[in-house]
Amino acid sequence: YAYEEAQTLRSRWSAQLLTIAEKRFEGLDFSGAITAADKVPNTTKEWESAQDFKNWAMARLSARDLGQPLANRIWGLMEAKGYVHSITPDRPVYGMVQTDVQGWNEQLSDLTQLQVAQTMAELGHPLAITWAIEKAKVISTNRPEHSRSRSLIGQWQGELQRLRDLPLLWRARELAQTNTISTLQEAIATDQKIPRGHQLRVEAQTWIAHWHRQTQILEGQPTLDKASYQAERGNYHTAIGIVQSFIPSHPLYNRAQTKMTQWRVAV
Repeated sequence: YAYEEAQTLRSRWSAQLLTIAEKRFEGLDFSGAITAADKVPNTTKEWESAQDFKNWAMARLSARDLGQPLANRIWGLMEAKGYVHSITPDRPVYGMVQTDVQGWNEQLSDLTQLQVAQTMAELGHPLAITWAIEKAKVISTNRPEHSRSRSLIGQWQGELQRLRDLPLLWRARELAQTNTISTLQEAIATDQKIPRGHQLRVEAQTWIAHWHRQTQILEGQPTLDKASYQAERGNYHTAIGIVQSFIPSHPLYNRAQTKMTQWRVAV
């Protein structure tokens, strides 16, 4: 009698554990479902169902999209399919599991395509990146990995823009090395061809500002030299009048002010 009572209690406890595992699974607490299912004794009739939920829960955990790299995501989905492979058609949860498997297969199809595209894009050649973009565009809006494909397309389009704009930046810097007014102006005009919103636009604007300042210095230096020439001959008032043409924003303004102070003292 004691043995039969113990078996009844064990069966009741196993049924409760299975119910807990099911409820936790339904609440998306997959780790909790696994913990509950693991406690079901393998000598009870509930054990096989508990194993189904355990394997299904482990598959759901593996299939989660946590923003991991493509290769890791693909492996997670393949691992998920492996966990539920043992759930046979005669099992009560088989149909629901197969719905998950179908979704995972669709994701795997998209992700494999994106992995190939990413491998090509990593070659860094404009033609390879263009091919990758076109490959990713095939994934339509109703596909599970559409948002990921759009994100990668945006990333690759930015890199494509950078590669196309880079020669302009190099050419502008090459022109500016001669440090003449005409070549600096040409360098500025070259960098201005890089459109707003492109990755290299900020760097181009930084160089443009630098070269614009250098152009002002080259343009203003003859005026400062002319004033110094007059001051060397004692024509301080004339020299002061010349340097007063420099406005505060001019890069030679402070130097002109210093000289003007010296000349006023000399007067």
